[in-house]
Amino acid sequence: MHKVTPLQTQVETMLRDGFPEIEVLLVDQPSPNRVRIFIDRETSPVDTDLLEQVTRQLSPLREQYALEVSSPGIERPLVKPDHYKRVVGSPVAVRTEQPLDGRRSFKGVLTNAHEQMITIDTDRTRALETARKAMSVYLRAPNYVNNLKRLGFTDDDVADGASERLVDAIVVCGDVDAAVGRIKAHLDAGADHVCAQLLTHDAPALPEAAWRELAAAVGELQKA
Repeated sequence: MHKVTPLQTQVETMLRDGFPEIEVLLVDQPSPNRVRIFIDRETSPVDTDLLEQVTRQLSPLREQYALEVSSPGIERPLVKPDHYKRVVGSPVAVRTEQPLDGRRSFKGVLTNAHEQMITIDTDRTRALETARKAMSVYLRAPNYVNNLKRLGFTDDDVADGASERLVDAIVVCGDVDAAVGRIKAHLDAGADHVCAQLLTHDAPALPEAAWRELAAAVGELQKA
């Protein structure tokens, strides 16, 4: 899954007030001096006028980069969890960072897209802080917020970094048993794979110990 870069966060911030309906799908930097930005919106198709307006809004970046702003077209990039969920059952093309059996390009049908963010931390205050930091990227995207409201969440839930109710619905905050319980709920609902995204309070640190602990617990779940 695509990782949101500081440059993409900068682009999203620059567009947030003037174009709240726009979703920044991907900010790609194929070379040091060139940046490609793919945008979309739910309310209406992306047209030439919108592309020109967005390009003007991002004009400060043109002092550093050759800037290309475009719509996703037919080959829409899948970069966020919700993107994958929209195309379950459809053909997709995947390119891996590392070769697998000598290949990096694969094609197939996406059968499911279940993701679960988890922070294994029994310090409730710290766990909520970790979860809210991870969720902040998604809560800046209008399509995510609109989808949450369709699911019954309110303006108060998505304001001020997210309510505890919303955090608990999206992120498991607690011990390994709580994480395994949520993964089991996905499996019981019909998932055959669940992507467990482990969050840490110290973001750059790899959660190796938590990975091992969770893997062992999920292994026991599969034996049951």
